[in-house]
Amino acid sequence: PQADVWGLGAMLYGILTWRPPFAGRSSKELLADIRGGHLVPPGERRPAGAEPAPELEQLCTLALEMEPQRRRLSAEELSAALETYLEGSRAEERQLERAEERIEDAQRAALAYTAARDKLAAARNQEVALRWRSGGKALDTASAQAARTLVERYASDLEAAFTRADEAWARALAEAPGLELTRHGLCALYFEALQDVERGWVRLPAG
Repeated sequence: PQADVWGLGAMLYGILTWRPPFAGRSSKELLADIRGGHLVPPGERRPAGAEPAPELEQLCTLALEMEPQRRRLSAEELSAALETYLEGSRAEERQLERAEERIEDAQRAALAYTAARDKLAAARNQEVALRWRSGGKALDTASAQAARTLVERYASDLEAAFTRADEAWARALAEAPGLELTRHGLCALYFEALQDVERGWVRLPAG
């Protein structure tokens, strides 16, 4: 019945504004306010910091039309419209949750890449220090080979860490292309990687 539509509209109005659509200090004043039909749009009575969705505001205003024939929807149709809106909101929430998970994964991969860079830098410094301590004399073959092997191993680890971080940020970007955090994270990764290539530390995969 149209009365059900009006009642649902009043409930929705209260949810959106935290206030009833009509008010009065007595039943008589309340009925007079309702009959007057001077409904303040939900968007004009929203709580501080809240912004009713246009779809909900439109549904609410339509359901609270004083003339039943102007409501143009049944209680079932109003319920279906609300369910459609809520399903869309839930889908957005699920996408946001997936995006947050992807970003967290990418941030962990980026930290692992930074840790791999630090290890390689320490290994290269150790190799340089070994040569410096030799004072131009012949290096101990075993020590030199061990230092070189460590550098090569950490360089390989760094390349693998870059690939994982690159793929992780790409997944985050695909899930949330509009988030500045994803673009910034990917750019920061490539900036560090280019520095490593210029130093001759690694050869990163093309593309």
